[in-house]
This record gives sequence, C-alpha cells and structure tokens, in this order.
Amino acid sequence: MQRGSKSIQAIAGFNWARLCGLMALAVLVAGGAAALWMGRSQDARMRSELLVQGRLVADILNPWVVVNLTGMPADLESPDYQKIKSQLQLMRSANGNFRFLYLTKQTPDGRVVFLVDSEPGDSPDHSPPGQIYEEATDTFRNVFTTGREAVEGPVRDRWGNWVSALIPIKPAEGAMAMAVLGVDVDASNWGWDIFEHCLPVAALSLLGLSGLGFLAVLFRRAEIARGRIAASEALLAESAERLRLLFGNMAEGVILHEVILDDAGRPSNYRIIDCNPQSERILGLKRAEMVGRLATEVYQTQAPPYLAEFSRVALSGIPAHLEAYFAPMERHFDISIAPWGCNGFATIFADVTDRKASEEALKRSEQKYRTIIEGIGEGYFEVDLRGNLIFFNPALCRITGLPAEEIAGINYRGYTTPETAEKMLRMFGRIYKTARSSGVQDFEIRMRDGRRIAIDLTASPIVSPAGSVIGFRGLCRDISERKRAEQQKQELEEELQRAQKMKAIGALAGGVAHDLNNMLSGIVSYPDLILLDLPDDSPLRMPIETIRDSGRKAAAIVQDLLTLARRGVSISEVLNLNDIVLEYLKSPEFMKLESFHPHVRVERRLDSGLMNIMGSPVHLSKTVMNLVSNAAEAMLEGGTIRISTRNAYVDQPIHGYDQVTEGDYVVLEVSDAGIGIAAEDLQRIFEPFFTKKKMGRSGTGLGMAVVWGTVKDHTGYIDVSSVEAKGTKFSLYFPVTRREVAPADSVSSIDHLYGRGERVLVVDDVQHQRQIASAILSKLGYQVHTVSCGEEAVEYLKTHPVEMLVLDMIMSPGIDGLETYRRVVEQRPGQKAVITSGYSETDRVSEAQRLGAGIYLRKPYTLENLGAAVKHELQRM
Repeated sequence: MQRGSKSIQAIAGFNWARLCGLMALAVLVAGGAAALWMGRSQDARMRSELLVQGRLVADILNPWVVVNLTGMPADLESPDYQKIKSQLQLMRSANGNFRFLYLTKQTPDGRVVFLVDSEPGDSPDHSPPGQIYEEATDTFRNVFTTGREAVEGPVRDRWGNWVSALIPIKPAEGAMAMAVLGVDVDASNWGWDIFEHCLPVAALSLLGLSGLGFLAVLFRRAEIARGRIAASEALLAESAERLRLLFGNMAEGVILHEVILDDAGRPSNYRIIDCNPQSERILGLKRAEMVGRLATEVYQTQAPPYLAEFSRVALSGIPAHLEAYFAPMERHFDISIAPWGCNGFATIFADVTDRKASEEALKRSEQKYRTIIEGIGEGYFEVDLRGNLIFFNPALCRITGLPAEEIAGINYRGYTTPETAEKMLRMFGRIYKTARSSGVQDFEIRMRDGRRIAIDLTASPIVSPAGSVIGFRGLCRDISERKRAEQQKQELEEELQRAQKMKAIGALAGGVAHDLNNMLSGIVSYPDLILLDLPDDSPLRMPIETIRDSGRKAAAIVQDLLTLARRGVSISEVLNLNDIVLEYLKSPEFMKLESFHPHVRVERRLDSGLMNIMGSPVHLSKTVMNLVSNAAEAMLEGGTIRISTRNAYVDQPIHGYDQVTEGDYVVLEVSDAGIGIAAEDLQRIFEPFFTKKKMGRSGTGLGMAVVWGTVKDHTGYIDVSSVEAKGTKFSLYFPVTRREVAPADSVSSIDHLYGRGERVLVVDDVQHQRQIASAILSKLGYQVHTVSCGEEAVEYLKTHPVEMLVLDMIMSPGIDGLETYRRVVEQRPGQKAVITSGYSETDRVSEAQRLGAGIYLRKPYTLENLGAAVKHELQRM
C-alpha cells in the first residue's frame, strides 16, 4: 500500500505539462525546421536559377561596349547604347519571367545611376541615362565594391515588388565592376511558391501540436506556479551574473550615481554609488576615493561637473550623449548617460584624448594639403580609369574657363581633338601598365566655345591599398600664351629675316641699277643714230640692231631692279584695278605671251562694283604681267589662267603668307593649274634672282621680287597657296580709297537714291564702319543713329522706332546680328533691315532673312550699293 502511494505521488509529481510542452516544442521545432529547410531550399533554388539566367544575359553583353557608356543623356545617340538596349529588349522578350533588364553604374560620390534599360523610350517605366536609382540598397552597392554577384529581394520600389539578380560587369576576371546588370522578376508570388513547398510539413506539425495542446491544458495550471518561481529565480541569478560580468569587464568606465536634491527639490550634487575597475584606470582614482563620496569631493571642483546634463537624464528618464573636455584632468571624454534607479544615472565613458589629438592633426594636415592644392597656380586633377574628372582645384577652373559645377565629372575625350585624346589615352595606358609618372607632355584642349588651350601636363597613378591602379592624378599648366608668343616670335623673326634680306638685296640692286643705267645710255641710244646713216643693205645693220635690242632688254632689267630698290615709285594716283587688268590684256606684252603659249587661255572675273585704290599704274601693270607670265610658264601642257578682282572686308586678321590686318581691301587673284610650288621653295619665291627656270630661256629671277616690292610700296599684303601638280594662287590685298578716279568722264545720277528723312539705325561693332555708313546715309538725306552692339540696338528700339535697320552680322563681344534681329522682331514685328558683313553669305544670314530681314550687302560700302540697298528695302512691301 505504501509502495502504491509513492507511485501515485510520483505520478502526480511528474511534470506532465513540461513533457507535453517539450513534445510540442519538438514537433514544432522539427516541423519548423523541416518547413524552414524546405523553404530555404526552394528559395535558394529559385535564386540560383535567377542568377544563372542573369549570367546568360551578362555573357551576351560586351564589357568594352559597356565601358563607353557615360551615363549621360548624350548616350541616347550612341551606337553602343542602342546596341545594348536592343540586346536587353531581345532577352526580355525571350524570357517571359523577366520584367526589367537594366545596366547601372556607381558615380564617385556613391550614387547609382542608370546607363541603359530594356524599356522603350516612350514607356513610363523607361529610365534614361544618368537617372539616379534612389532605391538602390546596400546589397546593390556592395556588388560594385566587392564585384560579387547577388540576388536581392523581394523588395518594393516605385516600379513594384521584385526579386533582382545583380551581376557585375567586368572587363576581365579580377577587375573592378564597371557596371552592374539588374534582372528583375515579379516577386508577387515568390513567397507563395515557397509556402506551397512547405505546406505538407506545416499541416502535419499543426496536427501534432493540436493533440499535444489538448494534453498540455490538463497539466498547465500546476506547471505555471512552479515555472514562475523557477523562472524568477533563474532570471534573478542570470541578471546578477550578467551585471557582474558586464560591470567588471567593460572596456569603458562605468560609474553609478545618485542625484542629491536640495530643499527646493532642485539637483545640487550627485554621489558615486559604484564604479567598475576600468573607471579607476581611466580616471586615475581608486575605488575607495570615489564610492560613497560627492562629485565635488571626488573631482575637487566647486560645482559638480555636468550636473545639468546628468540630472536631466536622471529625472526625465531619457538617455543622452555627451562629448566634452574636462579641464581639471585635461582630458577629452566621450560619455553616454542612462537613467538608473530612482533619481539615479549611470555614465559609460571613454578617454578619447588621443583620438582627438589624431583628429586635430589629421584636420590640420588636410587643411594644409587643401591650402597647397588650392593655392598653386597649376591645375591639379584626379580622374578615374575612364578619364572622368573626380577631383580638381580652382586653378583648373581658371585654365579651362569653366565653373566648378560644370567641370565636375567631365571626360577628357569631350574636350580634346581626336589626336590629342589618342595621345592622352596612350599616356594613361603607359602609367597604368608601369605604375610610374608620365613626365611632362604637351597637349591641346578644345573647349565648347571653340577655344584651344595648350597645356603641359604630368600625371602619376592613384594606387589602392590593394596595390592596383584605380585612377590618375596630375598637374597641368596653361602654356597657350607661351606657345603663341613662341609662334609669333618665330613668325616675326622669319618676317624680319625676309624683310632684311629683301632690303639688303634691294639696296644692292638699286646701286647696280643706277650704274647700269649710266652705262646703258650709250648702248640703247647710239644704235638708233647709227642705223639712220646706214643703207638698208649694209652688212653692219643686223649686228647693230642686235646691240640695240640687247640694250633695251638690259634696260628693262634695270627698271625691274629700280622697282626692287623702291626708287621713285609713286602711289598717289587714284585708279581701279579692273582698268589695269583690262589694259594689260590689250597690251602688246600680253599678245606676245599668247604667241609664246598658244595653249594657255585667260579667264577673267572682274567685280563690276570694284572699289578704287591709290597706286602706280605702271608698277601695278608690271605686277599683273609678271603674275600672268609666271602662271603661263607653270602650265607646260597649257590650261586656264584665272584673273579675278573683288572687294573684301577683313573682320579678323588672316594668317597666311602675310598677316592681313583688319580693314577694307581690293583683292587681285591670279591662279593657274600648273606644276605648283614646292613647300621648301615657297618662302623664297620673292627673293631677287631666285628661279627654278632654265637661265637664259625665260625670266631673270626678278619678276616675283618686283611683285613683292610693288605690293609693299602700296602698303598691301600677299597671300600664296600652292599644291604641287595642282596649281598656285596669288592673292594681293590693296587698301581701298573712297576717292574717285579723276578725271571722271561722266557721273551717273544718284538722285533716285536720296531718302526723305527716314530714320535709320546702324549697328556695327567697328567704329570706322559706323562712321562710313553714317556719312553715306546722311549724305543721302536720312536721319542716322549708330550703336556699337546688338544689346544697345535692342534697348534703343524700345523707345525709338526707325524705318530701317542696317545690321552687321558679325559682332563681338555680345550677341551677333542674327540674335539682335531675332530680339528686335520680338518687340517690333516686321522691322525692315539690311544685313551686312565682310564675309560671304552664311546660314545665319539666311536665317535672318527668313525672320524678315531683306537684302544682304557685302562690305566694303559704296554710296551706290548702300544707298540702293536701303532704298530698295524701304520700297519693299
């Protein structure tokens, strides 16, 4: 009986609820583990399949095509962009599970931007190049930094709920990711697919749990009491042990405090209740010196340190953080404050004095570095491996003339000629391979506004902690002025040498010519006297005629020498080059030339409105004769010599054989299709006695020297262009005069050109052009006002209406003629205008005429052409 009672007590005392709970836990753990395992397996399999599909798409893409994408709107026109987009669209259509395919890159500041996606351009889901992917997660960014593929999601963004395969695009194994391919699939049913595989196990687990739950209810009440007591005891012991270990082993100092309140209930001090060993080491105080004592006693201060901050936490229960310099100990502390007990608080603190000193030293070093970089005159830059600018100093902005916000992120290829870009690429390639500095090299940068800047540049590699080259840094200096000065110096030296040579040879030739003239007087004059006394059949007649003809030829050479020496050349006569050309083409010299060169013909294109020049008809005729003669002799098989004249206004200096300065000119051009002039001979063709012809057969070597001397006597300029085996063209520039040729046989009536007091506004950036136009139009009876730029014209016309606008097309600085007229017609629709320029008609002239402008008048002005143009436009409906 006793044994049965013990058995009953044992059975009653057995913890059946715990057993049921353990069994339920076992079923739950087993079922949960099985479901979790099956779910994870299914999730892993689905992610693995998605990665495989992503790799297949990535394998189709060419990394060297991807690297050309800049992530800027200009990519939309790039063939590389179109090619990759078509590949992504093809892969998306081939796999129905794909929702989005896209390529992204990471900018130097850590932002993720789109390069290209699979969406059509008109799709609302299309992401253009450069659009920032705001929803990019840390997992997404880690693919760039680690270069390892990943599957992310399900994750929700503006486009929906997705699971994404993220595949790094690398140029080679081991290289950094230049871009990341994203393959998105719809994740709406992702969890449901996983749950379906776990459903049988979950059902079995629930069935087992329901049975065990029924049994557990029967024993729950008895178990609860014992469980609560045991749990309380365990928690108390565990809490005490944790506190002891935490308190004693923390690397930071920990001190427990109690706030002392005064009679008014305000904090007046605080007492240290306890501290850990680390706080003794940090503060340099013993435990006995701190525990149980007031703060003012421990720290020997009149007021408790940081009482306001500490008491606020103790009384409010809100933790706080404080970083401060504690003067009594001359140390910096980082302090975390937490409420503790009733009116108590705990401080967890660390000595950060050394860290502060390091931070200050680093800050000073960085400031020193920045001051040096920003203060140097050379441009400092850093670029990544693609050539994109990632850091620069103000000097680089000054060199390029671009503001900092515009220069950031630019690529050197966009600001250089193709040849310079190739040269820079080779330099960066050598640095990448050798990891050594480039040395100083010269380059030319082409800016957006057309400026070309010459720089010398030295670059070195930027090396990562792993030892790989991740970019380039360097210094550059603007040497444009030095280059221009060197070029100008060289040109001036060559021009000076040429002028000195011509001066020396001319002086020599003048002296020789003077002596020869004295000696030739008898040789040229006496033969004619002797021939008058000789009978026609005298055997001496032929030798004496030969002597006379030889003397005349020698006299002609002397005249050339005198021209070369610039003796007695008068340029005071007003003449027209058309008359000089026409008179030469009727002269015996030209007829003789035609007989010597029967297969050469002359084509003339003479400007009927050619302006006059001041000059010497004799020397100018000789110039035309020499140029035509040389052209004929250059065409061994015959051909066409073209003689043309025209008016020209030079807005900007022409840098040719001569430097033609700004002004109004009459231009004489003589061109042929002959053998041309070799480049090495081009600089010598105007030297006296220099010739490539056979001596004694044609010419003396003085013809081109005479041309040079004549043009210089007329304060003109010469330009020469020649291509071997194709021909040569000589262009002679003579300053115009507005004087008329005298005497004038007849004067054409200009009565029809007179105005009736109409108001005319002349817009031109060159003062003497404004003065000429104003004088002509005022003479013709118009009321004339002039301004020097387009902006002034627009402002003037706001309050002063005019009947006619005479508008120069090329003006600087400021807006040009087209932009001026565009603004004028916005405020005065239908404003009549005459467009003028020193250049040929351009597309901008045509655009102005489409806006309503009238006649295009080419400079220089004459009374007839300007008066007729204004009159015609005033009469036009």
